[in-house]
Amino acid sequence: MLDGIVEQLEAAWESGIRAYDCVHKEYVLMIPSVVALLGDNPMQSELSCHVGLMGKYFCRVCQVKGFDTSDQPSQPSQQEETAPHGENSEAETASEVSDAGSELLQVKHGAKGRKKANETLHSMVERVKRFLKRGEPRTKRQTLNNLQTMARDAKIVGNQTKIKMFKTSIGIKDNFLEHFMGRMQSSYAKITGHAKKQDTLERFLTTLPEDLFSPVWRIAGLDPHSDTPVEILHVILLGFVKYFWRDVVQNQIKKNSPEQDTLITRLDCFDVSGLNMSKLSGQTLVQYAGSLTGRDFRAIAQAAPFVLQGLVSSKCYSAWVGLANLIPLVWQPLIDNIDSHVATLDAAIQDFLLRVTIWTPRWFNKPKFHILLHLPEHIRRFGPAILFATEGFESFNAVIRAKSVHSNRQAPSRDIAKGFAQGSRIRHFMSGGPLFTREHTVANNEDSNEEPQRQHIPGATVGTGPLGIIAQPNIITDYLGHQFSNQSSRGYCHRGEFLPVPFESTQVGMKLPHLRETAARCRLPNFSQADLLLQRCQSSILHNGDTCQPGSWVLIRDSNGRTILASVVEIVQIEGTLNHGASRPDFYLVQHALNEGCVHPYEMPLITLQEDSYDVMDPVERQITSQTRMAVSHNNPHDIVLNTAQMRDSFYLGIFRKQPEHRTEVEKDNMILEASTREIDCRKERGDQQSRAHGRGRGLGVGRGRGRGRGGRGGHLEEQGATLSQRGRGRQGPD
Repeated sequence: MLDGIVEQLEAAWESGIRAYDCVHKEYVLMIPSVVALLGDNPMQSELSCHVGLMGKYFCRVCQVKGFDTSDQPSQPSQQEETAPHGENSEAETASEVSDAGSELLQVKHGAKGRKKANETLHSMVERVKRFLKRGEPRTKRQTLNNLQTMARDAKIVGNQTKIKMFKTSIGIKDNFLEHFMGRMQSSYAKITGHAKKQDTLERFLTTLPEDLFSPVWRIAGLDPHSDTPVEILHVILLGFVKYFWRDVVQNQIKKNSPEQDTLITRLDCFDVSGLNMSKLSGQTLVQYAGSLTGRDFRAIAQAAPFVLQGLVSSKCYSAWVGLANLIPLVWQPLIDNIDSHVATLDAAIQDFLLRVTIWTPRWFNKPKFHILLHLPEHIRRFGPAILFATEGFESFNAVIRAKSVHSNRQAPSRDIAKGFAQGSRIRHFMSGGPLFTREHTVANNEDSNEEPQRQHIPGATVGTGPLGIIAQPNIITDYLGHQFSNQSSRGYCHRGEFLPVPFESTQVGMKLPHLRETAARCRLPNFSQADLLLQRCQSSILHNGDTCQPGSWVLIRDSNGRTILASVVEIVQIEGTLNHGASRPDFYLVQHALNEGCVHPYEMPLITLQEDSYDVMDPVERQITSQTRMAVSHNNPHDIVLNTAQMRDSFYLGIFRKQPEHRTEVEKDNMILEASTREIDCRKERGDQQSRAHGRGRGLGVGRGRGRGRGGRGGHLEEQGATLSQRGRGRQGPD
């Protein structure tokens, strides 16, 4: 399929694509350009002709080296020891987390019953240092040279081992070239004699095409290594957040424990106002931690620092806080200073990875932790990360699945393509796009054999009836992907059951009585009522679409352009003004808040309301049941922490966010050494425990053991042996 796509691109570069501009009412010539290749990590590795995340050189962007079993001394293996799960298992999670992950580095079986020894302290320190740094960048020219080297070697009989070792040493694998090299090897597989094999291979080479490499290298201006940006959905939400959350639920907070009930209660009671998401269901997020979606992990990432405090270890909680500080920077949709933003983001990434290192280096068997290091350079190259996120494409999975199910199974790819084309046509027409008619022009010479030419003439659009179907948001607009602006609803006020009251009876009149004359002048000149009446409102819609009500926290801009955090006290309309007739507020009464600095352990600002610091701001564009459950009760409701982990409006909250700590190289090296030493000690302790358990198991089954506990050494041990071996019935106790 990629070959056909590249051929179409080459044809478009040659002659262009003629299209009609419905805005300027004229034809234009389009020349496409490929800027980036989006996808998850395995697909981007394949497009980059990279060996993948399981390789020794696991990064498609740089040449960083992972764990190399050949670097470790070998030692005889024991038959009783078994190999652990593979490192690419997404279900592995750390505390034990990574017991599976770390054991991967300990038990690597080689040929003839030998295994690789445990990773030494020096090897671990060097590996973690490499992991936490960007390696030498891969380049298009370098990769093409390597592929050409493999292609030349493949044309000589007997170079299969050499090619395999070469691929392993550079981390490059071109599936197109692999196909042709496999055919080359098969061409002489049944031939005997080196000379005859070479002659057969040379004859077969004449039947192969000239270009044996992936078509991606023919795309002009594209470097697959640098133009496959880090995909934040799969790397962060379905990566770090998923790993950490599963570790919390499955390892650190045991099932049916009081801590689990506390976590569920905290999630249920978490305040989601201003986060643009529905109320959290703690039972669902905890019970189904193994099958959550990106939307669920997005909510967890913004709530984790508040719901996990005191439930997990301090090192684990510190890693969650570092992740909470990082995520708003990644999902920031607006960047006013790219240099400052990239520097801050890079420091936040380094801080997060160092916190993970202190927790346990076992996490670094996950390549995504290294791939994150390349995000700042991709943001500098392509802009905010949400521009090249693939979250929007996940909705296509339902269409693809439906078209695959409802097909005759003969050509599902064609059925899927036709389904998308039909959807695009309907979307075009329902968006007001013009219909085209075909005009046949006959050749001047009637005797000519030339076929008549066809010209597309733009015509009328669809009528008001079909367009009326999508005038308001509904299921059809959701299916077509239509976006509706909330410009018309911004500033709308809901009055509720409040009645107009005199100016002096409102909070505005009590806190700021000098504004009476200003409020009176706001009324229309022909308004005859003498009393100044104010209409209090129950809620209002803010500029970003959030619903605001008295008690809500808002960000406001003062006359000097400064961003101020405040609490809404009252939403007011003045009777006799245009805003009163249009159901819009005349002003908000707010109380300024004071940033008391970061509070431990959240590392977020502590907010207090300033006494007698009120201001007015002009507007800018349960059901009763007999069943009960636990709820969080705040001892001090005025003890407020600003959630700077939220993704929504992260650009405006940046001034309140704690800046990541910059550490020197010496400090980083000391942290890595300390964490690696602790990991080696833990590994030795686990090994000693396993050895003792293995020794007891062997001692309990002395003799042939055809009966339970037969051959035991004393009453207590004999009884224990019977208990442990009752499932094996006569077999040796468990290792």
